[in-house]
Amino acid sequence: MRIRDMALAALTAMIWGFAFVTYWFGLESFSAAQLTAMRFIFACLPVLVIPRPKLPWWLIVLIGLVLFAGQFLFLMMAYANDMPAGLGSVTQQMQAVFTVTLAAIFLHERPRLREIAGMAFAFAGLALIGFSVGGDLKPVALGLAVCASASWAVGNLLVKRTRGTSAFALMAWCSLVVPLPMLLVS
Repeated sequence: MRIRDMALAALTAMIWGFAFVTYWFGLESFSAAQLTAMRFIFACLPVLVIPRPKLPWWLIVLIGLVLFAGQFLFLMMAYANDMPAGLGSVTQQMQAVFTVTLAAIFLHERPRLREIAGMAFAFAGLALIGFSVGGDLKPVALGLAVCASASWAVGNLLVKRTRGTSAFALMAWCSLVVPLPMLLVS
């Protein structure tokens, strides 16, 4: 891997991690549902210039509700219940384990031994990080964060049904689904 690529990977990880810290600040002024709505009000702006993917509306709505509304509402609720920002970002990586497991169950995609070993190693790392957090972690916060990760995984399986569709257009149009239900929830 070139140094430029490693630097871009490190920058991506820093931006990813920093985003989780900013949620704490947002929750000082907004509810979990309001913060989720605001996030996607900005994320859906490209629909003003990007054509809708040639997918049925029901699939766009379902992906938006599961992949975005569900994931981020659960995550914001975890933070509202005092989930540490660092652990919140790490718990979301469980989506990889959930995605592969759900794909094996529902899509009959069998992971190779190497992939299973990698997931087991990653899951052990997540568990180690989780157990190193002080005793002040509320089980409800952890449960909500795991629900967010599971929602992301289910969304990943739904996105598999959209092969050949522009990922950017799909994400923008699925983002359009989120604000109204979140404002109703709030």
